[in-house]
Amino acid sequence: MIDVKNLKKTYGKKDAAVNALRGVSFNVKSGDFVSIMGTSGSGKSTLMNILGCLDRQTTGDYFLNGIDVRSLSKDKASDLRNKGIGFVFQSFFLLPRLTALQNLELPMAYMGISPIARRKKALDILNIMGLSDRGSHYPNELSGGQNQRIAIGRALANNPFLILADEPTGNLDTITSGDIMKVLKKLNEHGTTIVLITHEKEIARYTNKVLVLRDGLFVD
Repeated sequence: MIDVKNLKKTYGKKDAAVNALRGVSFNVKSGDFVSIMGTSGSGKSTLMNILGCLDRQTTGDYFLNGIDVRSLSKDKASDLRNKGIGFVFQSFFLLPRLTALQNLELPMAYMGISPIARRKKALDILNIMGLSDRGSHYPNELSGGQNQRIAIGRALANNPFLILADEPTGNLDTITSGDIMKVLKKLNEHGTTIVLITHEKEIARYTNKVLVLRDGLFVD
């Protein structure tokens, strides 16, 4: 699904140049659950942005489902991102004036899915997330863990082939973090491909493969 070869990303020019990625290569197969670990400044967020089609590499190759992402126009890359990739972030980014159910429906509305179909799908997701009794609640009426479950559910709304999770437990306590990782683990066991960014070994242990970034390179 993901094939990355000698990927490099440089910000700035000449003396001001910063080499965020210095030649990383790896692959992710369909159904994998991979964590990318690294401290602040290691390049993991830069890599996540490239994987999510939010940024472009300076040099190197990135193929997603066999597509050379760098060859795509901005509109085509945006279309691939919107239809194929679900994002989960440290901050939940739920709209405060929408209920949990409405937040789940929103990405489907953008895709032109009918109100009846998206309501049914949103209710199904609430049930999968164990929040079937929280659909009418607003984000400020839910716990951090519940909000993150809604955020994960929203990422699943358009049936993406890939979930990218950037520090999804960063704002949560240890017990709640474990609960969220169990949700992701269960989704993976049902076939969802997940790439997760984290700086915590305890979180990375839930995944099937761990890659460690340091100063823009993978290390053993």
